[in-house]
Amino acid sequence: MLEPSGTWGNAGRNTFFGPGILNVDASIIRNFRMGTKYLQFRLEGFNVLNNPIWNDPSTTLSSQLYGSITSTRKPMRELQIGLKLVF
Repeated sequence: MLEPSGTWGNAGRNTFFGPGILNVDASIIRNFRMGTKYLQFRLEGFNVLNNPIWNDPSTTLSSQLYGSITSTRKPMRELQIGLKLVF
């Protein structure tokens, strides 16, 4: 039985769970010595396995998209290159 509109229901707190998250980040770092200083080359990858990290489904009862997942939480695979001089 549904509760009347505008009243509180009896569902407990945190009883809804969205899809799981599988995220793998990795980095490769190489240091090049130059006397007492060094130059650091970095290649970093975020979401390396390119798994979609789905957002939670819509929980608005009056929406036509109720229960549908229409977006992701994070972008797909991202790569980043960096060069750092440490002195």
